[in-house]
Amino acid sequence: MKPVSILIVENEFIIAEKLSADLRGIGYRVTGVAASGIEAIELAEKFLPDLIIMDIKLEGELDGIDTACLINKNYSVPVIYLTGYTDQNLFTRAKFTRPASYLTKPYNPSDVFNAIELALYNANRINNKIKHDNEPTDTLPCIFNDRIFVKDNKNCFNKIDISDITYIKGEGSYSIIETIHGKFTISHNLKTIENKIGNPKIVRVHRSYLVNLSRVQQIIGRNFLVLCGEDLIFDCSELTKKENFTGKRIEIPIGPEYKESIHQIIKFI
Repeated sequence: MKPVSILIVENEFIIAEKLSADLRGIGYRVTGVAASGIEAIELAEKFLPDLIIMDIKLEGELDGIDTACLINKNYSVPVIYLTGYTDQNLFTRAKFTRPASYLTKPYNPSDVFNAIELALYNANRINNKIKHDNEPTDTLPCIFNDRIFVKDNKNCFNKIDISDITYIKGEGSYSIIETIHGKFTISHNLKTIENKIGNPKIVRVHRSYLVNLSRVQQIIGRNFLVLCGEDLIFDCSELTKKENFTGKRIEIPIGPEYKESIHQIIKFI
C-alpha cells in the first residue's frame, strides 16, 4: 500500500522542516514544500497529493485561501489550514472554502495527525459514495491497513507495523500490544482494538487474546496456538499461565467459542 502523500505549503522554513519531519515520522510521504501560492499550485499539479496542509500567510500575491480555491478548481484535494492568525474575518473567508480542518500555530502533532485522519476518512467516504452510490457501506474505510499508530504518554502517536505484532492481550478496559520490539499498554478494550486494526491477519482466538496468524508456527490439538521465533519478545508476567512461556516460544489458548472459526481460517493437510 502506498503511503498517503501530503503537500506542505508554508513560508516559514523552520516550521515547514519540523512539520515534514513529524509527518514522515508517522508514515506519511511529503511530496514537496511550497512557500508561495504559485509554487503550491505547480506542485499540486505535478504530484497530485492526497492532502494539503496550507498556511494562510504566504509569499507573493496569493494567500493560502486564494491558493486553495485555485487548486480545488481543478483538483479535489482536502485542505487543512495551519495558521498563526486568529482573525475572525480570515476564519470566515477560510470557512467558505470548506476546509477539512483549521488549526492554529504553534501546532500539536497529535492534533495534526487527527485532522489528517479525519480529512482522509471523509474524503474517502465521499469518493466511495460517488463511485458506489447504490452499494451499502457497512464498514469504515481503512487508510493504513498495514500499520497502526499508538499514543504514548507524551501525547505523540508512534507507528507499529502489523507484521511486528505478535499478540494482543485484553486486560479489562486496557489492552497490551506485544511486538517484536516490546510491549505497549493502551486504554482501549480488546473489542475496540480489534475493530480499529481491521487487518485479517490479526484474529480473535480467545476472549482475552488477538493473535497475528502469520506468527503461528504450531497448533497443539484444538487448544493452543504456538508462537515462536528468534525475534519474539515476551513478558511471561502478561500470560494467563506462566508455564506457557519457554524461551522464544509461547502458547496462546484458543477459546471454545473460537475453535471452529480458527479451523476454518487455517488450512490443515
